[in-house]
Amino acid sequence: MPNENIVYFGDTAHLPYGDKSESAVAHYSEKIAEFLISKKAKTIVIACNTASSYGYDVIQKKFGDKIPILNVIDPMASYVVNHKTSSKIGVIGTKGTIRSGIYKTKIQKLNQKLEVIEKATPLLASLVEENFYNTQISKLILAEYLNTAELKDIDSIVLGCTHYPLLKKDIVAVLGESVNIFDSSEVIAEKLRLILLENNLLGNSPNPKHQFFLSDYTYTFEQNAQMFFGKEIHLEEANIWA
Repeated sequence: MPNENIVYFGDTAHLPYGDKSESAVAHYSEKIAEFLISKKAKTIVIACNTASSYGYDVIQKKFGDKIPILNVIDPMASYVVNHKTSSKIGVIGTKGTIRSGIYKTKIQKLNQKLEVIEKATPLLASLVEENFYNTQISKLILAEYLNTAELKDIDSIVLGCTHYPLLKKDIVAVLGESVNIFDSSEVIAEKLRLILLENNLLGNSPNPKHQFFLSDYTYTFEQNAQMFFGKEIHLEEANIWA
């Protein structure tokens, strides 16, 4: 969707969300949604699995009648059920996402016969943010997480954190190419495109403008953001908690 204007908010003041309480994440999510709507957002993507677990229902109840709201878990659960390659599926994510049990609940609600094994892998998001992916360090940590009894014999694995797609090569190196990897970034982008089409909201800006806001500016985050986005960007600090 190259013709879309993007308004991004990164809650650097409170990250990582994986260690926060359910009520805290729900509160942060609600405040961020209010900010994005004030910036004339036409739809909201909760681009975090933990915020999707704990904040989506709050945001949907308060703002769902105003604009479409997309979380990153429901589309993935549907995709997994429709594209499963086995009856035993692994899910890796932050402590918060795994503690919620939301992937297992959502997937088995759609297909009770599927076995879903969830495992917290809390170091992985920090590895990505510090640029330690596709390295010997990341492979060693992934091997420690993934070569365990509970994940034995899985044929598929869900990347239950939006940082993890950058670790796909490392995960393949540890699990082997026979294990099917479900990448949330691809699934969510396609779901968003469909939502925009269905609501007649698909953008056609010839020169789209992007705005990037942080709750606490750091130079490191700006460098990482440019790496993710693939070009130079300007980050603005926005204290929405005052």
